[in-house]
Amino acid sequence: MIRYIKKNKILFCFTLIINLLTCLTPLFLAYIIENVSGIFLNQDESKITVSLWLIVAFMIYQAMFSYLNSRYKAKYRQKLRADLSKDIYRSIFNQNHNEFYENSIGSYLSLFTNDVKMVDDNYFFPFLSMITQCVVFLCICFYLIHVNWTVFFMMDLIAIFTIAVPRLFAKI
Repeated sequence: MIRYIKKNKILFCFTLIINLLTCLTPLFLAYIIENVSGIFLNQDESKITVSLWLIVAFMIYQAMFSYLNSRYKAKYRQKLRADLSKDIYRSIFNQNHNEFYENSIGSYLSLFTNDVKMVDDNYFFPFLSMITQCVVFLCICFYLIHVNWTVFFMMDLIAIFTIAVPRLFAKI
């Protein structure tokens, strides 16, 4: 998998950046909700136009990056599948005559249909998802520290508690 990432590193980096920006939309939405609730709780009507512009910007941001994310993920998947199929094809036909006929045609077809899809589903998407979720988690943590550090502390305490309780009961 690393070889295919290095082979298409520019496309992978661009796909990763677009995916990160798409995954950060909940953070942008949290900022908007904080802004709007602050306006209505303080009854400050002078900032309503700013919050309306933020909502419009959020909708444009969400639409644009969702579209770009789906396009570049599909483009990268297509490139990944093509490179993987090319390598499989090359490895099959680099075999000698006896090795080639030891396997059935069905196993070769399985390589091109099932195995390429398995690599795509089980390695590419989880890898991309793992990277983006780690970055989003760090951004949310920094945002919570910025907003209110006690909320961040309580979130950490609840997370530790939800992880520790099943492990403690598993030992019993």
